[in-house]
Amino acid sequence: MAKAVKIVAAVDVSTTKVVVVVGQLGSNGHIEVLGWGKALSHGVFQGEVRNVEAIANAIDEAVASMDIEVVINDVYVSVTGIKFQTTDVRVSRSFEDEETLSGQEMQEMLQEASNIDLAPDFRIYHIEPQGFQVDGENVINPVGFIGNEFKGNYKIFTGAKSYAKNLSLALSKSCLRIDRLVVDPLSSSEILLSDDEKDAGVVLLEIGAGLTKLAIYADGYLRYSTTSPLAGDVMTRDLKEVCAISQRDAERLKVKHGHAIAELAPKNRYIAIPSESGWEPKEFGSHMLASILQSRLEEVAKWVNYHVNKSGLIDHIGAGVVITGGTSMLDGITALFKYHLGMDVRIGVPRLSGDNTELENPRYSSVLGLLKIGLFETDDNVVAKQEDKTRKKKKRRKEKEVEPKEKGPGVLASWKEKFATQAELFFKADEGDELG
Repeated sequence: MAKAVKIVAAVDVSTTKVVVVVGQLGSNGHIEVLGWGKALSHGVFQGEVRNVEAIANAIDEAVASMDIEVVINDVYVSVTGIKFQTTDVRVSRSFEDEETLSGQEMQEMLQEASNIDLAPDFRIYHIEPQGFQVDGENVINPVGFIGNEFKGNYKIFTGAKSYAKNLSLALSKSCLRIDRLVVDPLSSSEILLSDDEKDAGVVLLEIGAGLTKLAIYADGYLRYSTTSPLAGDVMTRDLKEVCAISQRDAERLKVKHGHAIAELAPKNRYIAIPSESGWEPKEFGSHMLASILQSRLEEVAKWVNYHVNKSGLIDHIGAGVVITGGTSMLDGITALFKYHLGMDVRIGVPRLSGDNTELENPRYSSVLGLLKIGLFETDDNVVAKQEDKTRKKKKRRKEKEVEPKEKGPGVLASWKEKFATQAELFFKADEGDELG
């Protein structure tokens, strides 16, 4: 009997948009996108959901725009926030006689690493291995190795419980519910960075609308991560205030006519913004617009330089810098960062097989990386699922309330006609059901 195909929904809730992508693995092992949708996001501030109802409605709108009929096995949701913290932990196992390290003992080491003191209202979001040693020798995976002493280094990502709580509440009020949270920048790196880049050392810089996220990989591991509110929306507000125009017009100016380097922008080119209220059209020079954007991008470059040096990894970055996010599409941005950072720079564009070229855009790096994680991940390597026993029990109780053939997160089917019924029957979760 053929094995059932795993179908995953990835949900990315950002400052400006909510994107939902549903996909599966094809017979060739490549990701197949079955459907996707997006909606404007209102109610997210610096990565944190503040308006639960608005986000729930946006998720429903994004799902409703899809015309597919599938059974979803898992729902993966990205979580980010400006106050994520990391803690480094070392765990060891010693034996008088040589022992072979088992997978079970590795899980016990990971569990021990998670036993850290947490700040009030904080929780663990992710545990990232940082390397292992067997009798003092570095190894990638110590399972199966024989030795007397095994050591594992881990980086623990912690953050406010409200990040997960508010996301979970928004999903519970929508037509989907969370199975797994994945912290940024893990999702974007999964689709943008190769193993060779991670091994050689690489900086991933994602400049979104509400947050700029930085991650440094070295020797194959995520070594350093931080965020900043200095992002695309700040640049848009700069244009709005300097040019005395609306937020919408400022965003259009940035996207369609923005340039990262003033000297390279056309000096004799002017862009006119017509008025709908009878005022004279306003004209702005490309050089002037680029000057405004360049000043902010140089601040971002200084911020990146500061954290690269703070991380102590400056000599371990051999590949360079990968920039992604909507702002990465500005003309001249690679040249600006290459000049200020002194490293090679490229734009990170997610690649898919098939004809989903519209999704091959830096704006969708996070959600596509999230989808890839969901499709390739197994229960054996999911730390969050091990922590979330309470939610699993609640989920099993919910599944018993529906007919056996309808089990699972639900069916996406002809949403324009059956949306309300399907959402109520298959997807409604307990309000306030917190992950972890």
